[in-house]
Amino acid sequence: MKSDDIVFMPYITTYGKPSDEYNKFMKQYYENHKYCPKCGSSSHSSTYVGYRLNMQNKDNYKDLNTCVCRQCGNVHTTHDRIKQFNYEA
Repeated sequence: MKSDDIVFMPYITTYGKPSDEYNKFMKQYYENHKYCPKCGSSSHSSTYVGYRLNMQNKDNYKDLNTCVCRQCGNVHTTHDRIKQFNYEA
């Protein structure tokens, strides 16, 4: 099943090998969105909807899968996760 902007994937189908540029971008994207915005934990569960990446418009890419932090229970999207957590006591 698919729509214009969302591809629902109970399994992943690939059409050829992903480019090095794609792999590099996605690796950096997930490093930039690694931690819970509330408590800083990296442990979470997530939905698995595939969002298309337009390589000519990478700055507007958003992974909108729902995440639930396993530490604090906060619900947010993958895109809302943060690169670094600054804990303030």
